[in-house]
Amino acid sequence: MVSPVESGCADSLDGAAVHPAMLSAATLRADEDRSACPLFTDPYAKDLLAAAAVHGWTADRLVDDIPPAALEAYVACRTRWFDQHFVTAGAHGVDQAVILAAGLDTRAWRLPWLSSSTLYEVDRLAVLEFKIAALRDRRAERAVPRHVPVPADVRADFSAALSSAGFDRSEPVAWSLEGILPGWSAGDRADVLRQAVALSRPCSRLAVEVPDDESAGAGRWLAERGWEVSTVTSTSLLNRYARCTPDGVEDVLPRRTFIEAALL
Repeated sequence: MVSPVESGCADSLDGAAVHPAMLSAATLRADEDRSACPLFTDPYAKDLLAAAAVHGWTADRLVDDIPPAALEAYVACRTRWFDQHFVTAGAHGVDQAVILAAGLDTRAWRLPWLSSSTLYEVDRLAVLEFKIAALRDRRAERAVPRHVPVPADVRADFSAALSSAGFDRSEPVAWSLEGILPGWSAGDRADVLRQAVALSRPCSRLAVEVPDDESAGAGRWLAERGWEVSTVTSTSLLNRYARCTPDGVEDVLPRRTFIEAALL
C-alpha cells in the first residue's frame, strides 16, 4: 500500500518545503562526495539540490566567519560519525532505526543495512514529500529493505505517529538526531531525548549532537536511566578523521559534542 507521503507530489507544496539550512547541509555533503578522498559517499545530495533549484529554493549562506573548507570538514566528520552509528547498530543486530528531524538525509538510499532493517524517518510532511519525490524522479533505489516516512513534528509528541507507522516498542532501536536545528531550544532537545528514551528497550542505541554546554547534563541524564554513554567533541572528531583545520579555526567552528549511548 502506498503511504500518504509516497503518493504526495512536491509540486503541490506551497512556499519553500525545505529549510535553507537543510539545503546548506546537502550542499556540503555533495561537496564531500566530489572530493578526492571523501569520508562518505552521497551521490543523492546533488539530486536533491537540483530538485530544490527547480522550485527556486536556495541554501543559506555559509557562516561568514568560518572558512568554507573548515565548515565542510565539520559536516563531513559529523556525517561520517552518524553513518558509523547506524553501521555499528546493525553489527549489534539492531534492525529498527529512527532518524528524527530527517530533513534531506539520504541514509535510506546510501548506507548498508541489514536484510531485516526498517528505517523510520520523522519530519514534516512537506519535507518528506519533497525528498521522496525528488529521488524517485531520479530513479534512486533505496538500500534499506523497509523505509517508512513518518510525518510528524519532532518537537511535539512523535511517539503516537511512530507507533501508528508500525514502530515496534518491544524491539531495540537505533536513534539519531543530527545537527542543531534552527529555532530549537535546549528544552526542545531534552523533550526529544525523553521521548526516544521512553520508547527504547535494552540494546537500543542513540546518537545525538548537542552544544558543548548541554553535553554533561544530557550524558548524566542518560546514564541515570541505564545508558552507557560515550562522548566526543567536534574538535576531537576532526582529529579522529584527519580533517585538522588551520590554527585558530577550531575557535570559530561550532562547539558541539556528539553523544553515543547504548541501553544496557
